[in-house]
Amino acid sequence: MNKPKLMSIFAGGGGLDEGFKAAGYDVNCSIDLEEWACDTLRKNNPQSQVIGPPQYSGDVKAMSPEEVSKITGIQPNELDMIMGGPPCQPFSQAASQRFLKTDMNFKRKGFDCEDKGTLLFNFIEYVLFFKPKNFLIENVPGLLTVDGGKQLNVALKTLQDAGYIISEPKIIDAVNYGIPQYRQRLIIWGSTEVKKPELPEPSHTSAADLISQ
Repeated sequence: MNKPKLMSIFAGGGGLDEGFKAAGYDVNCSIDLEEWACDTLRKNNPQSQVIGPPQYSGDVKAMSPEEVSKITGIQPNELDMIMGGPPCQPFSQAASQRFLKTDMNFKRKGFDCEDKGTLLFNFIEYVLFFKPKNFLIENVPGLLTVDGGKQLNVALKTLQDAGYIISEPKIIDAVNYGIPQYRQRLIIWGSTEVKKPELPEPSHTSAADLISQ
């Protein structure tokens, strides 16, 4: 039986890739612009195509999905999943805590940030071109509220107009799924084959500590 095919964007060291591999996916392609990350991806996934330094830039703002398609041979409608977490510094509350209030970086720039804030829309560009059966967006909770949620709504509306049914954007905490770490992330799942995409219910306690229930 053929494994479902996956493209990973903003792959980093491959944390999400490993999760999807454990779930039975075949990671066909991983993309990242950091050479250390690409070295890690190639070491852990020698059978997968890694788009990034030193041969390619790995920068999705500079590499069109058409170019990635030519490099990898992956055509539209061939993928079962595209997933990724667009770099989240502009949306992060933690980012503002690292600066003085007088510093220009103190306030969350969100989608006004020219460097990283628009990467969500680059992710959407890849989804619209490759037309996978499913996509997954992982990000910090701040993405849900920056700009009052307006730009995120525009992004999701674009995907809905392309035929995707989208789960309710939901903040989940890794600790509620058996991971010994408090780590909140916004997760959005879109699908053309599932009538009502839903995220899994917590498998562990949602209380303040792990031994109260």
